[in-house]
Amino acid sequence: MKKFLVLTAGMLATGTAAAIDDLHFYLGADQAELDVVTFVNLGNDGDPATPQQQRVEAESSMIRLRGGIAVNENLALEIQYGLEGDDTDLSQDPPQVALESYLGVFLVPSAYLTDYMQIEVPIGYGEVEFDGAESEGDRAYGANLNFYPLRVFNEDGSKLVSLSGGFMVYYRGDDERVDGFNFGLKVLFGNEE
Repeated sequence: MKKFLVLTAGMLATGTAAAIDDLHFYLGADQAELDVVTFVNLGNDGDPATPQQQRVEAESSMIRLRGGIAVNENLALEIQYGLEGDDTDLSQDPPQVALESYLGVFLVPSAYLTDYMQIEVPIGYGEVEFDGAESEGDRAYGANLNFYPLRVFNEDGSKLVSLSGGFMVYYRGDDERVDGFNFGLKVLFGNEE
């Protein structure tokens, strides 16, 4: 977690100097493919210092909706919400589990790598619930790239629409972790560019 805080501070310090004059809003939608890993304690093997654990893996997916308010060009507050994407099918290998709900709240520092590429580092709290299980919440974080296709050949091109993709840890508890890759679209409102 310390590495993320250092990265966040670095991005805020080295990001573009241009400030947004007033608050801007954005909405995004992504397809997220999830890996669900649970560690089950089976007791110990006779040595109290080496408890045995079994790693249980499953897959899931969701449509992730996200919306945020850009405080300035390098910092936003974001809420993420997940919609169920798959039904539970335990006969598959690995098993498929249905996501009942996902909700995350994030502080999102960002920086432009080029005129057409931006990196975001969401850091916050996520809560997930799967079919047949109670909801669990804990720290969440990730990295996301926004690609602005209209700025590739024209640095003054629009930043209103971007393609986005990245990797998120949606929930990381002591005995469980939900993470995965996402790809989607993000639209900025309230910017004249």
